Amino acid sequence: MSHHKRQVSKEEFEEFVRSYPRRLDVDVYAIADPPWRNYHDFTIGKGWDSLVAGELLCHEPERGEHGQRPNEYFVFVETVKP
Repeated sequence: MSHHKRQVSKEEFEEFVRSYPRRLDVDVYAIADPPWRNYHDFTIGKGWDSLVAGELLCHEPERGEHGQRPNEYFVFVETVKP
């Protein structure tokens, strides 16, 4: 199995996270520029295999950061390799 990301709207992202059926652990991958806020479900795997959603933090007004573009939102869809 592998994952690919699908870009979604902020509203779709928020609904996905809100309705996700299990607990999500959240972390920020800060060495990337811009950083990523990652949402993990550790019941499905470890490390990157647990990633189910992510937010590219281009614009974070709560931290006083104002990027040139809005944040981008992704859900990670599992795909089966042939």
